[in-house]
Amino acid sequence: MSRRLILLFLVLSLVLPAAAVAGKKPLKRKPLQLDPLGAEIAAKGEFTDDQWKTLRVASRCLDSDRNWQREQERPGTNVPVHSIYELLSSAVVCWQGAEKKAVKAGEAFAPTPWVVARARYLEAYRSFMWAIIAKLEGERERVCGRLDTAKDEASAAITAAAGLADKFETTEAKEMGFQLDQEAQALGAMIEDEYRHQKCK
Repeated sequence: MSRRLILLFLVLSLVLPAAAVAGKKPLKRKPLQLDPLGAEIAAKGEFTDDQWKTLRVASRCLDSDRNWQREQERPGTNVPVHSIYELLSSAVVCWQGAEKKAVKAGEAFAPTPWVVARARYLEAYRSFMWAIIAKLEGERERVCGRLDTAKDEASAAITAAAGLADKFETTEAKEMGFQLDQEAQALGAMIEDEYRHQKCK
């Protein structure tokens, strides 16, 4: 093989991979439920594809939350508590997974505090439903124990969501932070009310 051909092969071996990278299509970013939190990232610098993928995971969890919310809002007096509990259990797994990815993304990932607070909120809500199931099934001795767990988790949720709006710059993200803060406090109050009603100590 001539030196000219060898040189040609070497040049092609360098040019072709570079051309492949240059010709690679950018990641198509579809609208996400958590786009307001994505705007927080963009406002502070480059919104990378990896960050967008992480936000997409959390957005899918928020999409799936409609399942337990829809069950909860089902008309009629017979609220399907067992069904809500099962759907909340799936939601908790989803949000815990999203939390791990968000934390792994590092300090530059602005949505992390919101994702963490959402995970704590769903954990507390699931435990509350678990206590309500015991109540409906007449398992009096188990109700207070489960409410104790729900209270502890609600406290963690309230702490995680406290002042969440102040951690963001954009209006929509602030509104999301404020709403989650209020929801965590409302859940905590609801659990406390049930705790008193059951005369737990």
